[in-house]
Amino acid sequence: MKNLEDFIASGILELYVLGETSDEEDAEVLIMSSKFPAEIAHEILEISTALEYLALENAVEPSAKLKESVFSKLREIEHGKTADRKAPVRPASEIPRLTYFSKIEDYTDWFSPADLIMPEGFEGRHLKVLGHTAEMTTMLICATAIEGEVHHDIYEKLLVIEGTCNIIIESKVHSFFKGDYINIPLHKWHDVIIPEGTICKAILQRIPV
Repeated sequence: MKNLEDFIASGILELYVLGETSDEEDAEVLIMSSKFPAEIAHEILEISTALEYLALENAVEPSAKLKESVFSKLREIEHGKTADRKAPVRPASEIPRLTYFSKIEDYTDWFSPADLIMPEGFEGRHLKVLGHTAEMTTMLICATAIEGEVHHDIYEKLLVIEGTCNIIIESKVHSFFKGDYINIPLHKWHDVIIPEGTICKAILQRIPV
């Protein structure tokens, strides 16, 4: 997970304000906004001010579309929504937290079979935000490979929908299949190994500590 300074420097917020981010980038913005709500909202306002200043410097009236995009993004951050995405059957606030007892059917109100079909140009990982609140972000992740990492400030939980994966936590291998619940421990390096030629699809929740 990027720190706040690196995240802001990456330029993703400028693209987010202009509506040019992917589902995966939207998910990253929402995750960071749950950790740093005031800072992210401030950056979005700063970006909008800079864009308006640039437009005025070039004798171009800032478009209504740009202004609405800025306000829309701020509303998304404030209310935990992705306003430009198709609304789910039930609100994000009703998405249950993943536990050992969770079942796939507990989450089908927030995704459809079409969401499990890989988009054109799929390059090994696809994220779709299912819901976002200040307490957690819930996503659908489809991947052929996931880079190893360690979490110090966010809990990560998964529920396998299709496929299989092996998760290596401190040299110990854990195998997971359809319907299995995965709880990634804090402060421990983990690698996710997905069998070659297959795609693992899962519900992913990230919960700030």
